Amino acid sequence: QISGFVNYAHNNVQGIQAAGFSNVVYGNLNGIQSSGFSNTTTGKVKGIQVSGFTNTAKEGITGVQVSGFFNYAKTLKGIQVGFINYNDSIEEGVMIGFLSYSKKGYHRLEIEGNESLYGNVSFKTGVNKFYNIFSAGAKVTDNNLYWSFGYGIGSIIQINKSMGINVDLTANHINKDSFTNGMNLLTKLKPSFFYQFHKNFTIYGGPSVNLFLNDEDLVGEEYELNNFVSNSFYSNTYDGLKVKAYFGFQGGLRF
Repeated sequence: QISGFVNYAHNNVQGIQAAGFSNVVYGNLNGIQSSGFSNTTTGKVKGIQVSGFTNTAKEGITGVQVSGFFNYAKTLKGIQVGFINYNDSIEEGVMIGFLSYSKKGYHRLEIEGNESLYGNVSFKTGVNKFYNIFSAGAKVTDNNLYWSFGYGIGSIIQINKSMGINVDLTANHINKDSFTNGMNLLTKLKPSFFYQFHKNFTIYGGPSVNLFLNDEDLVGEEYELNNFVSNSFYSNTYDGLKVKAYFGFQGGLRF
């Protein structure tokens, strides 16, 4: 089925639907759906859904969903790639996007302390192989409030049922008292060892490598790195962007 606007099949499809706007299969799909806006299959998909905006496999997909915005599958065995990905359960595979959520996937809340921001809260969502991180943190130094919000990605290397290693990469915008305009970004590479001592509680900790990026106009007495963190092993300025690197640590409790 090939059309400039919409394709509809009121039964199972084995083959290809390609439309400029939307494809609908009222049944199962064994093949490919490709559209400029949306693909919908009310049954199971074995194959590929590619759209500019949204894909739906109401009874699950074995294969690939790629969209410009949103993917949904009841069960996933394969890959979802989109700005937002959602499924009820994932048998095997990975979700890649800004926000990925699986009802039976990886969802964790963390309370953490590190060398830069003494109090941090993070939410991780996705699956063990690839998850999204949404975080916020704060500290008070010399009567100044430094606070941050940020985003990151991560993955788990499982050692056994109770132990493993998280490898996280995060980027947080740092603000002093009120919101700070301009580049003021703290990026962190954070490998950490964890031990799950209870089904609902995990402790973790490890080193970090940090990169602090400032617009040069912001780097003065109030934004000198020494006011935010004590030591750096690298410092330079590139085209108005001040770069400093330093080692750190993190540790906390995961729920």
